[in-house]
Amino acid sequence: MLAIVLSLQTVEIIPEFIIDAPEQIADMLQRMWPIAWGFYPEGVHEALLDSIHIATMGTVLAVLMAIPIAFLSARNVTHNVWLNYFGKLILVSSRSVNTSIWALFFVAVFGPGALAETLAIAFHSIGFTGKLLSEALEEAHPGTIEALEASGAPCGYRSHLKASGHR
Repeated sequence: MLAIVLSLQTVEIIPEFIIDAPEQIADMLQRMWPIAWGFYPEGVHEALLDSIHIATMGTVLAVLMAIPIAFLSARNVTHNVWLNYFGKLILVSSRSVNTSIWALFFVAVFGPGALAETLAIAFHSIGFTGKLLSEALEEAHPGTIEALEASGAPCGYRSHLKASGHR
């Protein structure tokens, strides 16, 4: 409540803008309708396709880069505590940095363009996709791990699960 009172005292509200707001919104909506489809082929289509390609490639790169990091961060797969923490640090750090900050970094490195945008999306998304994959690995049914051991995978998964208190 105190913050609201202090804000009202310090924020300069111009009454004319509040009174004029409904008229301005109505004017904007009238100018938006009908849609001017003539601008789409030359002004919108190529940029829209570029955006879709950047988002798709960024997501594909994020999944590809997140797979090894997810294996590092899954406790039942990586038994080395330091490697496990390192993988989790990468996931948390990637998620913590905003996409815009990643974009600024990659624009400084590669210059403005689709490459910088794609890498910004990819590096930000590593944290999310890696976390989902590592949680899926940690929730693996013990029967699956036994089947892997029976087919010749390195032993130790079951003993690690018992020692860490997992299923």
